[in-house]
Amino acid sequence: MKGLLGTVLGLLIVFRLNQPVQSASLKGITSGIADGVLCEACTVIVDTIQKLAQFHFSESLIEKAAIEACEKFKLADDRICKLIIPEFKDEVLYVFDHTALSTREICGTILDDKCGTTYDPFNQEWTVPVPGGKPPLIPYQPPKVNITNRILHISDIHWDPQYTPGLQARCDEPLCCRPPLPKGTPDNSAGAWGDAHCDIPLQTVVNLMEHLNATQDQFDWIYLTG
Repeated sequence: MKGLLGTVLGLLIVFRLNQPVQSASLKGITSGIADGVLCEACTVIVDTIQKLAQFHFSESLIEKAAIEACEKFKLADDRICKLIIPEFKDEVLYVFDHTALSTREICGTILDDKCGTTYDPFNQEWTVPVPGGKPPLIPYQPPKVNITNRILHISDIHWDPQYTPGLQARCDEPLCCRPPLPKGTPDNSAGAWGDAHCDIPLQTVVNLMEHLNATQDQFDWIYLTG
């Protein structure tokens, strides 16, 4: 049972949640999984996880089994297995405990359409009954004002406190440009102000804020989101 738990949690966590950081496509990830995991095994694994979640088995047991399986099947480096599975354990167990998808839909989603039925929420027919019928559509009329606001929108500032210039910027781990990665080559090295493959260093964030402070009279509003 531990092997089954570890396999599915390892696949979900390491491949589905970890890989997007490196901008890998979901199709490429899932096709790789499909080549190594049988649909029958996926069905047994998902059924087992759902039953264990339903009967509230120990999360520590599931976490330990997932780490052991992640290491055994080489789904990631041992250090990554020990760090990333506890990080996403609660989300994965919550999904299994609350999902309305069938086993075939879950396996089809994890393993692409090579196994089961892929569930695509953006390709579904939705019907929402409205009590009393649909009200008449009244076009929105914006107020007529002669006001112009200058807005600066800053989104998704991802600061990495461990960012280290000179280390590998492209690597096989979830996060690059940080220890314990080795020093990079001239064409694969974290820059002083950041790298497109990594989150940014503190000095870049500080420089941005200093620049905004010096030019704040150019904006009426600054939106910081993401």
